[in-house]
Amino acid sequence: MEKETKEEGLSRRSFLMGLGGGAIGTVALAGAAMPERNYIGANTSWVDVGEGTRAFLTAPQQGKTPFRAIILGHERYGLVQHTLDLAAKFAAYGYICVAPDMASHWKGDKAALNRGDARLTLTADQIKYYMGKGLDYLLAQPQ
Repeated sequence: MEKETKEEGLSRRSFLMGLGGGAIGTVALAGAAMPERNYIGANTSWVDVGEGTRAFLTAPQQGKTPFRAIILGHERYGLVQHTLDLAAKFAAYGYICVAPDMASHWKGDKAALNRGDARLTLTADQIKYYMGKGLDYLLAQPQ
């Protein structure tokens, strides 16, 4: 377990673990209601990765830092439970995972998108934008 001192500040792990409590209010960012789940081996939270782009963030509950990271893209249905489950599984295996919601700025019916009744077509540049937001967020975190 990492030890922290006031001189050193928060470790990366403590920062990410603290996100869970601080991000509770950001669940309201979700376009469609997602069920609350507890994942074995993973701390989870909703975060804003910049410019109103929400993302699902997971971090391992144990292990030696620094953790390797994954930026997870979702399928055509948007950021659905399957993607959240995958992100949590990566965390349980020792990775920090951020899954940006590439429908964050889409004005359509997100519940219909999640069901497959609506379609969101993204350009390569839009996908790069959202993946870049995830990367920028991770790079801005303390080591």
